[in-house]
Amino acid sequence: MRLYVHCCRIGWIAAFAAASVAVGAAGLPPAERLGGDPLKVATCGGFLEGPNIDAEGKIWAVDYYTGNVLTVANGACAIIGATGGAANGARFGPDGRLYIADAKRGLLTLDPASGVVAVWIDQVEGEPLVGANDLVFDGAGNLYVTVRGNSTYLDPVGQVVMVPHGSRAAKTLVRGLRFPNGIAVDAAGTRLFVGLFSEKTILAINLDPRSHAPQLSYVFAHTRGGIGPDGMMLDQKGRLYWADFGGGTITVADDAAHILGQIRLPDDAGACVTNMAWHDGAIYVTEADRGEIWKIALDMPG
Repeated sequence: MRLYVHCCRIGWIAAFAAASVAVGAAGLPPAERLGGDPLKVATCGGFLEGPNIDAEGKIWAVDYYTGNVLTVANGACAIIGATGGAANGARFGPDGRLYIADAKRGLLTLDPASGVVAVWIDQVEGEPLVGANDLVFDGAGNLYVTVRGNSTYLDPVGQVVMVPHGSRAAKTLVRGLRFPNGIAVDAAGTRLFVGLFSEKTILAINLDPRSHAPQLSYVFAHTRGGIGPDGMMLDQKGRLYWADFGGGTITVADDAAHILGQIRLPDDAGACVTNMAWHDGAIYVTEADRGEIWKIALDMPG
């Protein structure tokens, strides 16, 4: 994540964004075929991550810089709680609590009613859980977490860990990854997608339906534009969406890895798209350079 902050703040983004535009023009379908015009919902500032939409339609996000947990209503941002660390990713769990991957403190929970934050898991197999990045639940309530640690392209020490539903014991599924970042899983918990930020690669991993042990793994896609893939999500048709951090785009692929196109934020928006959440026919996208949240109505069939 320090790499993120560094790249956003020293002016490299313009070059990456220009490269993204050039690559997009060379062969990707235009954004107009995928979604409507992006609408800015709010400017909260900070390094926004972890967007969620609750049952009442309220937007939630976290700020990596401060550890603050935010809500947005009528364009206004309010601080609900704070992790005391570096909040990196967040997803609502089956129990209604907000689960947070905090790079400094591990896996945390927040009670939406009170805003109280508690440490849930801070170890993996007896080792400190440091560098938690993003997380996702499958349909059975099992939790999957990317742990970047201190990994880089030259030092592949990142992991994916899993917490079975009803347990508070995290176990390592995959080791030796170059900056694992965004993560998505199908409802059955049998196909896992991991964004390798330092490689500009999306990894697909088939999981055993009983033990969840990794089986076949392969490169699902090489990303285009920006620095690398950040947050990801799957829709009900099995299409995979990922944020191109530094490119200002969301790329969409079908379940056979055919790139369907890109959804691009406006030229005057920040280019550090980090993650997204689905709600009522639209995706809500967090952006980290300017601390913005964007809404994009989707025109995808099905």
